[in-house]
Amino acid sequence: MNSNATNGSISEWYMEPFGARVFRFFLVALVLSASLVGNAVVVHTAITARQQTKVFLYFLVANLSIAELINTCTIPFLVVYDELGTWYFGEFLCHIVSPLQVTALLVTTSTIAAIAMYRCWFLAFPMIAQRLPSSRRLALLVITFIWFASIVLVLPNFIYNTEVQGPHGHVWCLTLFTGDTIDTFPSTGLQVLSFLRIAINFVVAVVLVTASYLIVLYKVRALGKRSRVYEHNSKGASQTERNVEGFELGNMCHVNPAFCADHDEQRSYENTQSSEQQTILNVTTFEADIFNLFYAIVLIFIIGYYPYQIFYILEYTGKISIHWRYLKITRKYLLLLAFFPSALHPICYGTMSNFYYKAFTKFILCRN
Repeated sequence: MNSNATNGSISEWYMEPFGARVFRFFLVALVLSASLVGNAVVVHTAITARQQTKVFLYFLVANLSIAELINTCTIPFLVVYDELGTWYFGEFLCHIVSPLQVTALLVTTSTIAAIAMYRCWFLAFPMIAQRLPSSRRLALLVITFIWFASIVLVLPNFIYNTEVQGPHGHVWCLTLFTGDTIDTFPSTGLQVLSFLRIAINFVVAVVLVTASYLIVLYKVRALGKRSRVYEHNSKGASQTERNVEGFELGNMCHVNPAFCADHDEQRSYENTQSSEQQTILNVTTFEADIFNLFYAIVLIFIIGYYPYQIFYILEYTGKISIHWRYLKITRKYLLLLAFFPSALHPICYGTMSNFYYKAFTKFILCRN
């Protein structure tokens, strides 16, 4: 948040109509409530679910919800700060709130990128993916790395955030490195750190998600050609094939290796015990749900977060004048837009995934 405006510039800003302001506060309250309840249900489901349902993507979705839950808890502080233009919450929370929100955002984007990469690995190279470490162990390693890397990137803000006395009795919460003053804010070092985080948080994430999507698209098309040959030579479909009909072609490798393995592997698979087959089918069903709603997760994230980040860069680099009449109200509504993904993602889980639909149904109907 840029709080370096003078009193003169404030008087030049466009004043938000009272009705629009009330409606905006209503939306903030609605989004906060939906995010808190929705993500809490997802996290609770992660804790109480049966062990056999906890596949790799299950842990990543739970991690995404934890990050968005943390982000939601910081929103009231940021809204009050933005509305009043002064920091009322003390030195300690100045060190915690904004850096924690940035950390949660880093974890969110990194987790989405991890889901995209795993989806690519799972669909494009399924036989190799099966040889990876156990889902729980691999998930914990990935999640630990994501949180550790995110905290390291934000650590300077945790350390150097401080309260600064501004004009007209205002108190600002700013990141001032050793030797920095309010007159030199934002310093060159802080700008470099901010742009580094933005590059990692958004540019790298987009590259990974796009590359993963293109690889999967290529592999699915290649497997599609092979599937037509297989269907021509096949005398009939097995029950397992009928159970997964309509699912993404790459997942067929887990329940029908004829798509990606030779005849020896096919015979070996057919001799697998029925209990193991059912476990694979259950895992594949959950993976299918997450894969199918993955595009919605990414689209909501891009529409919600990217406009504010672009505006932040333009304002931070001086491309948008501090005296621009619509600066403040534009920032407020883009900030409001950035709150929506945390509320919409759980709604996607509940409406597009059978697994989470059951969890939300139990919560709404108060069933055990």
